[in-house]
Amino acid sequence: MRSIIDTIVMILLSYQACLLVGWWGLVPICFISGLFQSWSGSAKYWPGMLAGAVLWGAPAIYHILAGSSSFVHQTAEVLQLSSSWLLVLVTALIGTLIAGLSRKIGVVISSLYNSDGAHTAPSRS
Repeated sequence: MRSIIDTIVMILLSYQACLLVGWWGLVPICFISGLFQSWSGSAKYWPGMLAGAVLWGAPAIYHILAGSSSFVHQTAEVLQLSSSWLLVLVTALIGTLIAGLSRKIGVVISSLYNSDGAHTAPSRS
């Protein structure tokens, strides 16, 4: 339940950030969310990935359904994709990767500073 709420909050905050600073507004929100969440397992990563897929995939679907499908189809042709819906899938996948990686970086940095004990360099064996 907590991860669903985190996903919804990330989507809302990232949407507002994207209105202010452009498409990359998703990255700092997912990064900050990763810094301040202390979860275990896959719940660390999938909320950011889902937020990226929604924030990048939903506008692409909207453009197809709202009547600007010719623009989407031309863009798909330029990228040598066979279908406009494949372009939507690629767009959502890119958003998923960007948001997931930024959240993962936040989680990794948070785990470096929140670990107990002395910090040692990783072994090279």
